[in-house]
Amino acid sequence: MDRRTVLKAGLVLASTSHTAIAEAPAIEAPENAHAKLKRLAWEISDLLNGLEPSYDYVTIQPSAVGKSAVLFMFNIEQEIVQLPDPIIAAIQDFHNGCARFNATRDTVTHENEEEIVQATYGPAQDRLTDWNEPAHTREGAIAALEFMKEQNVFIDDTGEGMRKAVLGYLEGLV
Repeated sequence: MDRRTVLKAGLVLASTSHTAIAEAPAIEAPENAHAKLKRLAWEISDLLNGLEPSYDYVTIQPSAVGKSAVLFMFNIEQEIVQLPDPIIAAIQDFHNGCARFNATRDTVTHENEEEIVQATYGPAQDRLTDWNEPAHTREGAIAALEFMKEQNVFIDDTGEGMRKAVLGYLEGLV
């Protein structure tokens, strides 16, 4: 084959759109953080369209800041819908468990006490004992301080004074 024949064959291939060489698949660049945030924001926005009750906007913060991604969902026409503070729920679980334990007090023996504790307030007490994140709301912080008082955590005069100072401040916030 001479050079002229090779050139003619190349023109024929190009004009008939037959590819003689396989094309490499396109490699997409990894999505950068800003592009991903923008994409996810649109996805969240689309999801909000289908929620009942409807929300006008949400506030999101880095999870490292408050150990919670979505803080509040707002509906401008209605009241602010605030997600419940998990510490309040944990304290309520503990109180409910204690009430169940007290209701079975007549059946508690030395042999079955641990079993009844684990069936009533034990898991909630363990959760509160191992708690390691801040309260998410002012109400949660107040509930935690009140719970500490109920549990006699402040055993000296200084501790009780400090509790009152913090509680007074938090209760005064609006």
